[in-house]
Amino acid sequence: MMGRLEDIPIGETAEMPNGSVHAYTASAMAGDYLRSAAGLVPSSLILATVPVSTVAAVVLGGFAVLFGVFGARTLLRHGTRIEMTMQGVRAVGPWPRAIAWADLDRLRLAYYSTRRDRNSGWMQLELGADRNRLRLDSRIEGFATVVQRAVNAAVARGVPLNEATAANLEALGIRPGLYERG
Repeated sequence: MMGRLEDIPIGETAEMPNGSVHAYTASAMAGDYLRSAAGLVPSSLILATVPVSTVAAVVLGGFAVLFGVFGARTLLRHGTRIEMTMQGVRAVGPWPRAIAWADLDRLRLAYYSTRRDRNSGWMQLELGADRNRLRLDSRIEGFATVVQRAVNAAVARGVPLNEATAANLEALGIRPGLYERG
């Protein structure tokens, strides 16, 4: 069973030389901040300065809320750091979560393409232990390091990896040797 956050030691110490900390940089998040502002600012300005019908107000208000929520999620992600040790991984920030490697029961690595030719996109790693879930995307510093450590733990625990995850791992140059087709 997964322990409390403080039960997973984090950081570089004499007892734990392999600890690492990973964060989303401002430059990695800049695009999401700009996209949020590009939708939130115009829709809010129109609502605040131009008299519009009820239907238009509802539509513009919906856009403002949608882009505002996207901006808030971006801010929360930017404020989260991932701390890893030989015992586990944890997210430190607004919504802290922790997964001990000994409790890991699922690992999924998905690729989301932004173009039809699949030449541009991002990856998302999902780790799970019981009901606990931790997700991070490939914009975080040291993403491949986090994935490698998670795959090592999954292989050690015998966690089956689906075919899509295995293909995405190979795209990162990681060959776990353990996956279940289907």
